[in-house]
Parts: sequence; C-alpha cells; structure tokens
Amino acid sequence: MTKRVWSIAALLVLFPASPGTAQQIEFTPLAGIFVPTADLGEFSVSDTAFGTGTVTVKQKTAGVLGARLGAWWSKNLAWEAGYFSYAFSDLETTAAGISGVGDACADVPDFSCSARVWYLSSKLLYRFLPAGDSPWGILVGGGAAVIGHQGDFWGGGDAITDLGGVIDIGVTYNLSRRFAIRADAEDFLYSFKGRVTIGEDDQIEADSRFQNDLLFTAGLVIRIGRE
Repeated sequence: MTKRVWSIAALLVLFPASPGTAQQIEFTPLAGIFVPTADLGEFSVSDTAFGTGTVTVKQKTAGVLGARLGAWWSKNLAWEAGYFSYAFSDLETTAAGISGVGDACADVPDFSCSARVWYLSSKLLYRFLPAGDSPWGILVGGGAAVIGHQGDFWGGGDAITDLGGVIDIGVTYNLSRRFAIRADAEDFLYSFKGRVTIGEDDQIEADSRFQNDLLFTAGLVIRIGRE
C-alpha cells in the first residue's frame, strides 16, 4: 500500500501547475498492442500436490486500450500530463521439476492466470516540425510512470505497483486544424518483484527483475483551444 501511494504521489507532483496557460489541449483515445520482453520472475514452490520445483512466469502479448491528455505551450513543447493504458494480458508459465506440470496455467485444475497490466504516466514531449506546410510531425519524450499488475494470479486484490520511467517516440499526421492521427512506440522501464499467495496465507516471492514493456499504439488526436 505505501509503495503504491508514494508512486502515485510522485506523478501528482509532476502534474503541470498551471494548465490554463497552454496554447492547446489534445485528447487522444488510443488502441494498440502490448509486447513484454522479459520474464516477470521465477517462483520456487515446495510441498505441493505436484511436488517441488520452479515456475517461471511471463506476460503474454495482448491488446491495449487507453487515452492521452496533453497540453502544448508552443508548437514544439508539451506536457502529456495524463496517460492511461490497460493491457488485456494473461500469463504464460513454464514449470520445471514439478511432476506432470509443464504449464501451470493449462495443467493445474482451477488455476487462473488472469494477470492484467495497466500504465499511468506523465511526460514531457518535444515535437519536430518539418519546414513548410507538411502535415507530418515527429515526437520524442520521456517521464515518470506507474505500472500495475493485477488479476487472479496475483490474488485478485490490490495491484502490485512499481514506479518507473517511460521513453516515447511518435509520429503525427494532421487531418485538419482540429484532428490528427498519432502513432507511438513507448518503452516502460521498471523493476518488478512478484508475489503470489499459496493456500490461505502463505506468500512466495520471485526475485526482482528489470522489465522492458513495449507499447505500440495509435489514436485520433482531438485538439481543443487556440493554436
């Protein structure tokens, strides 16, 4: 609980103090794909009905839905104060040394591997604009992020949250003065230490592992305010 509170508080501190001074507000509903690149961790299990061994867990590639809210103070500089995305992912597992179990998600009855991932971020963006009247623009940016893992596999209760960073590279194409298409490749960087509950009260923890989650998204930019 304390870790989650401090993580969210850190983002609130980064929220722009006077959004009313922005030249233009952009709201972007988005959709895309979530691509994990590392195992979440390895759990050592003992004295189970299947014996003793290890289970390695990893998120599956999945679809993502979300939205962005950004404030542009000039044609080049913005603060994307609000970003949220939700990955509809499950886990895949690889078991070693446990009799009759290769994939705990498939081989263990009544075992749920539902494990969604959500992302909150707040970041600074810089937009490179080509000379002339080209409708294209290139975005680069970075900032702070909170990443949450939640679902039946993790106990179905409060999310396991971690504070990390995000790097963003994107491109925009203007459809009109008020609308544009935006596509982004974002890299969420953080350290994750998973824990699961066995039986009524016993918890086991995995070793801490560095995560490198890639999100590829696209959406329709809706612009509000003066240019």
